[in-house]
Amino acid sequence: MAINRIFSFFLFGSLLFISCAALAQNRKTINGAVLIKSENQPVRMASITNITIGKTTVSRGNGTFELEAGIGNIIAFGANGFYTDTLSITGEQFSSGTILLVLRPLPSTLTNVTVVGNYSQYQMDSIERRKSFLQDVGNSEIPAVSRANDMGFGVGINLDRWSKREKGERKARDIFQMMEEDAYVNFRWNEEVVKKYTSYEGEDLFGFMERNRPEYQWLRKNPTEEALLYYINSSLKKEKRKK
Repeated sequence: MAINRIFSFFLFGSLLFISCAALAQNRKTINGAVLIKSENQPVRMASITNITIGKTTVSRGNGTFELEAGIGNIIAFGANGFYTDTLSITGEQFSSGTILLVLRPLPSTLTNVTVVGNYSQYQMDSIERRKSFLQDVGNSEIPAVSRANDMGFGVGINLDRWSKREKGERKARDIFQMMEEDAYVNFRWNEEVVKKYTSYEGEDLFGFMERNRPEYQWLRKNPTEEALLYYINSSLKKEKRKK
């Protein structure tokens, strides 16, 4: 009995390794651009994440980027001041090696929205993204928001009712949660702050921000600008040692 279990485990591991290797061989570098909807203007410093393989890149000053991807990979993308969105790489996109991502501005980007109460602009934008998400999946009732909870994000909402929904909606919620984590990283790891502490500009700045993009969990545990300054200085020292 034990031998059979060991053999089955070995066989499963071998098949898993072969499947992963095959998937890796079916990926390649995709070139893309991020534009503002209806304006055809580039979006700089947008985060583009291949959720399937867990890799993130950022768009340059002209909105362009490169990202490893394969057919069926789920790509999530967003930027400060915009709704987040996703797409699944099609065979046509994979063959051409190019994708075009379009972002829709949040109300705060289009008008001079006044921040109310104790909410920051980031939290207000997070509320709007969540509201849009719930409406997209067919939930007409918008749950009440609260201040940030232990789960992170700009605001907290009650999603307990989702526990009995079908698998597709649970998957959509998981992806949205990942996208909100990226949105928080974009909010903290922004061009203005990093430029101030590194004096980098242009491609040097974009390259540094992409190579040293901090993890969401670390940023939540270190909410102060002082901690971020320490992180930037440590990253600068590591890069100088490599050179």
